[in-house]
Amino acid sequence: MPRCCSVVSCSFTTLLHPSSTDIGNHTTTNMPRVKWIDGLRGVAAAIVASGHYFNGDFSTPFRTYWTEPLKDNQRLYQLPPINLLWSMNVMVPLFYVISGYSMASALLELRDKQSEQFVDRLRSSAVRRFVRLMLPLIGLAVFCQIIFFCDLFIRSLPEGSAPGLQPWTSPWSHLNYLCRYVSDNLQLFQFQYNHGLSQQLWTIPLDLRGSLTVYLLVVLQASWKPHARLWFLALLQAHTLWYGIWDAFSILTGLTFAEISALDKRTGYQPRILRGIISYTLRFALAAYVGSLNSNDNGYPPDFRVLEFAQPQLWSRYGWTNARHCWHSLGAVLLFSVLMQSPRLQGILTLRPFQYLGRYSFSIYLVHVPIYQIIRCPLRDYIWRLQEHREWPGSWEAHQSWYSFTFSWIASGILSYAAVLLAAWSYARYVNPHVERMSRDVDAYLNQPNTDSGAVEKKGL
Repeated sequence: MPRCCSVVSCSFTTLLHPSSTDIGNHTTTNMPRVKWIDGLRGVAAAIVASGHYFNGDFSTPFRTYWTEPLKDNQRLYQLPPINLLWSMNVMVPLFYVISGYSMASALLELRDKQSEQFVDRLRSSAVRRFVRLMLPLIGLAVFCQIIFFCDLFIRSLPEGSAPGLQPWTSPWSHLNYLCRYVSDNLQLFQFQYNHGLSQQLWTIPLDLRGSLTVYLLVVLQASWKPHARLWFLALLQAHTLWYGIWDAFSILTGLTFAEISALDKRTGYQPRILRGIISYTLRFALAAYVGSLNSNDNGYPPDFRVLEFAQPQLWSRYGWTNARHCWHSLGAVLLFSVLMQSPRLQGILTLRPFQYLGRYSFSIYLVHVPIYQIIRCPLRDYIWRLQEHREWPGSWEAHQSWYSFTFSWIASGILSYAAVLLAAWSYARYVNPHVERMSRDVDAYLNQPNTDSGAVEKKGL
């Protein structure tokens, strides 16, 4: 392993590779875990938000290097690991890994201390998480429906998003559509995949189902032997991945990593698969390769055909998109395992810009699509008119005026992202405290008050 030089001359390899003691002895570092995880969450939210801004008008970054026709591709930024910066589809399973890890860590600490608060904390966490996830979804769905009814969605919606609905017509139809959308997203046992008017919220019901699964497994395994927990979780991971249930696989792996970290703190144990520089390097290489799988076509691009032979047949039942999600979930899991063992990368994620993004990551994820729907195209067209003194002719024709085209997109992107950050800050400052308070109120309302044990016995309960 290369030795670290000065900060300025530190090589990329040195940056990625942890020290031998980090790999051989401990899965985590002494750095507070919450900071680097917050930074990772912020980076993931930023990649998703920037990807949604350009996706649909710029296809080259979202294709792989050897995608045909070759003359339209083979750009440096299409190569891994650089194109991970455009791989917004990888960020969704990465969110789930982070979610499973973060949820479980605090609960496992209480469990291992044999705290009397363990069961009560777990129950309260489950109730409050349901409210904290679903209440913003419902609120944003109502907001988007109102905006759509008032004809403020300038950017065209994906085909089939709102069948039969038109602005300023039939409020009853809009209300029925909204109620059906909310009902579909409350269906956690058989997902309807109703994307609605805000295309990013379909991930929240999946997160909620995975969260409830994590809570169930934590209480189920509370009295198990540590190695029995890990073996059982490994079997569940293999089962869900084999059947192509990529969201469950991602969040269960987050729980598994939390169990490994908890066991590492107590005994210094680490699974053999995570030991050694060879394992670390292979995991990073596979994460970069698999995470770079981008294709809007119904099949593997030429530089990823090898994955087609490794794909379980069951992944094809739900189409190419599900198979791609499965590979991305595997890449997200491998990437997270690498970050767990790299104090240098963790240090980068604790820098102030990433911490700022992490603080508002959930609100960025919530609000960015509606804001783009409202202001992206008007801003771009206005900046274009200032330069060219004519209306926006469409991306293909506008590209002929390369300078004006590029400046219009970059300037409108900066302004749009500033609006997203402002809206995210406003949500975190003024809305989220009320959501937190309502989650506590619901939990307190549902929670049975402490009852004297003697009185319970007299009632025969």
